[in-house]
Amino acid sequence: MKSMTVLWVALLTAIGSLSPAHAETKLLWRTGASGATIVPNSKGTLVTLGQVDVSAYDRIRLVAVARRPSNVPLPNGFGAPLQLELHIGEGTDDLGLLESGVFALNPTGTSGAVPAHTERTTGVFENPVITTLIIDAVGPITGNQQTVVDIFVYGQRPTVTTNP
Repeated sequence: MKSMTVLWVALLTAIGSLSPAHAETKLLWRTGASGATIVPNSKGTLVTLGQVDVSAYDRIRLVAVARRPSNVPLPNGFGAPLQLELHIGEGTDDLGLLESGVFALNPTGTSGAVPAHTERTTGVFENPVITTLIIDAVGPITGNQQTVVDIFVYGQRPTVTTNP
């Protein structure tokens, strides 16, 4: 009987401490409205698309969507594969790849008649202990087809509420 009372007290304490989680989410960086055009790259060299200060956020989220370039007609496929990499930065210095920060997009795997915005990827990074996020991309090492990608980086941090 005593253990049941302890269990109920623990349960009521847990329920009483539960409150709705509130967080502020903010768009920190995105490619321009026309997206970033990824071109074939025979040397496999990374191209920096942007960098953003993420030091004030507890969670960051990447959303990337490959879309058909406007100069690629519908019957000719969708686009070329590309790879996005997220790197840790300090100021303008690249300190290396963020763990689990590689995202491959392969829009060639879709049919020629599908609508745009069909190849996408997302990633969430909890408690990133970094100050700068560097967004790099590399196109395929062969071929000549370009791909357009839209990239969005969001930051999230808990909102602080004060009781009146």
